[in-house]
Amino acid sequence: MQRFTSFAAIVVTIILFPVLILFAGLSNFKEAITEMKWLFNEKKYGKFSEDWINRYSYDKGSKFENEKYTNIKFTIALGGEKVNHSEYKNKAKIGEEVWICDYRYNDVDNKAIRHIQPKKVVVVSNEDLTKNKKVKYSEFHFRELKENGKLSSTVIAPYDNTGYRAYTGVSLNIFYDKEECIKHYLNQCVENMKQFDDAKVKKNTYYSQKFDEINQEIMKFI
Repeated sequence: MQRFTSFAAIVVTIILFPVLILFAGLSNFKEAITEMKWLFNEKKYGKFSEDWINRYSYDKGSKFENEKYTNIKFTIALGGEKVNHSEYKNKAKIGEEVWICDYRYNDVDNKAIRHIQPKKVVVVSNEDLTKNKKVKYSEFHFRELKENGKLSSTVIAPYDNTGYRAYTGVSLNIFYDKEECIKHYLNQCVENMKQFDDAKVKKNTYYSQKFDEINQEIMKFI
């Protein structure tokens, strides 16, 4: 039973109670009375719900994220929103299929820091890696699922190569839904175009200023 936040709703329920009994039948009278008790004593009988949940819990002075909050956030994310490795790692299952993508530039004058087109991959344990391969900051990696159903030999690490010591770097984007993955990738493409457009405007402005400066120098001696 949900918590009533409206006094009017409680009044209407009381007024209609005889009608409810009529439809439910006298055989269910006991259950109806019990539910009425729940209505007025939700906290006592444990039949109430909250509209919010605390993100953090406290124990002996220590602060930690509420497990229920984490689970709810992750469940919502599975509906289409992207999750990163730190959010996904405790829920990941070896062998499950997900969608990943990433397309970012740290510097428009250099190549993309990472460019992974939307692709369906399988979560693979790092124990399956050969000795000469290593994946940092994660106990698993991804491998693309080919059209023939076989896994690619290419290892895709959850993080880019900017990690150093305690800093993991930036995680790729993880989805359960193909359409949401493609949508996010296209948004990243648009953001990249904005970066290049801004850089182009700044460079054109700089070149124009330099052109004028040189032209002024010429005019001094003509």
